[in-house]
Amino acid sequence: MQEGKPLVFDEWESTHHSLVCRQSIVTLEIRAANTEYAFQPPFGTKRMQVQCRTAVDLRMSTEKGTVALVNEPYYTIRASTTLKLNDLDLKDPNSLLYFAAASAVVVEFIIGVGAEGAQT
Repeated sequence: MQEGKPLVFDEWESTHHSLVCRQSIVTLEIRAANTEYAFQPPFGTKRMQVQCRTAVDLRMSTEKGTVALVNEPYYTIRASTTLKLNDLDLKDPNSLLYFAAASAVVVEFIIGVGAEGAQT
């Protein structure tokens, strides 16, 4: 299992459903086909968008050991699409998402983390 390296591209304040969020772009490089890579969303993540930089299907799961061997349960993010997750409430700071693809790819995440004192 390989860990992703956060790359903060930009941060700004925005309003979404009365929630002030700090947003950043993070990447996860999948270097080996059909190998499981883990990504840990920052604690307090309220929304997230996931997509590949190239036209490759991406497998995603919350359960370890499912995406590399294509075992259920997993979700497929189809090539050239974006998965948008809103109104997230990650209560476990150790939450992990697992990813794999049939070829090498860079996965992009746009993460919105709730600011302290924000009303949900």
